[in-house]
Amino acid sequence: MKAVTEKIYMIWVWTCFVVVFLLLYPFFVLFIQRESWKKYGHFMNRIWAHTVFYSCFLKTKIEWQFTPSSKQQYIYCANHTSFLDIPTICFALPGYNAFIGKASLAKLPLFGYMFRNLYIPVDRKSTRSRYDTMIQSLEKLSLGYNLVLSEWL
Repeated sequence: MKAVTEKIYMIWVWTCFVVVFLLLYPFFVLFIQRESWKKYGHFMNRIWAHTVFYSCFLKTKIEWQFTPSSKQQYIYCANHTSFLDIPTICFALPGYNAFIGKASLAKLPLFGYMFRNLYIPVDRKSTRSRYDTMIQSLEKLSLGYNLVLSEWL
């Protein structure tokens, strides 16, 4: 019985994840059109994360070792070990956070379009891609954004 319940819950989580993304997708497309609007695209990701967490009854407790200042930029490095890590980061971190992620994410239907236009894809095997990632990261920092790196890169 436990295995069946877990499968039903997993289907529920994935359904919420996809349905909420599809409902927000027109806003993602709108907000990635201009650099000055991209912070609203990230805000849509925060809405996505909060909606999924609440609709899936996922309890999240945020404990800070320090208090982030809105007047400073940060580079966060996450120990990425599950599919919920990125939504958790969107849920927990304040401000606009530009993610640096695997270039393969940019190839996914719909999500890939949003990801490659809102965040920074990197192909670690390509010297050119790594260089472009550094340039884009410096640009994001100069605009006052935080960077989020993941160990799964």
